[in-house]
Amino acid sequence: MECSPSGEPFKRFLAAVGGLRTIIQGQRARVKNRMRKGEPYEVKLAHTRKERIILGVDPGSMVTGYGLIKSDGQKNVLIDYGVIRTDSKKSLPEKLKKIFEGLSQIIAQKQPDEFAIEETFYSKNAKSALVMGQARGVAILAAACAKIPVWEYSPKEVKCSIVGHGNASKQQVQYMVKNLLRLKDLPQPVDASDALAVALCHAQKLRWKEKGLRFKV
Repeated sequence: MECSPSGEPFKRFLAAVGGLRTIIQGQRARVKNRMRKGEPYEVKLAHTRKERIILGVDPGSMVTGYGLIKSDGQKNVLIDYGVIRTDSKKSLPEKLKKIFEGLSQIIAQKQPDEFAIEETFYSKNAKSALVMGQARGVAILAAACAKIPVWEYSPKEVKCSIVGHGNASKQQVQYMVKNLLRLKDLPQPVDASDALAVALCHAQKLRWKEKGLRFKV
């Protein structure tokens, strides 16, 4: 293959550059023409970031927190947050039923694209850990029934993502959630702010994944 200025590849390169120059000049001319006429000119990007609605969940047999955010990978916007409370006098199956129905209703109303939930933390009380695991199970089932992808994060992973270290208190997480979502007041109760933290953690992990980055706790 010839590489000299007189070669065929070089001629094709010049033709391509000339075609690109023509396109750019035509685009500039259209912009100037609209500006002279006082018309708005909107530049549309070829690649736009996909917005995702993320549902974060902090499971519990008595109080299950949930938080919904909209994320495009750069900006996170609050949609809604709250808690599902169960009656302490009810049996465990009835509590699990309420958690499942409550999350199913939220999913049907808000139509989240992704579901992020906190993993069960280590507990010396085996019974408490078992009950927590069952609450997580019905929460995940609600997402699975709606065919929503489920992501799980450890409490330490969430804290590292939101605060910067894995030993942060709930109050520190709550304060950072308020700042990251630009809220006027602290999100209450802490179960709801923890759920928002899980959603923000997932949004951050998606952004890192798109950039080919990994985060080790």
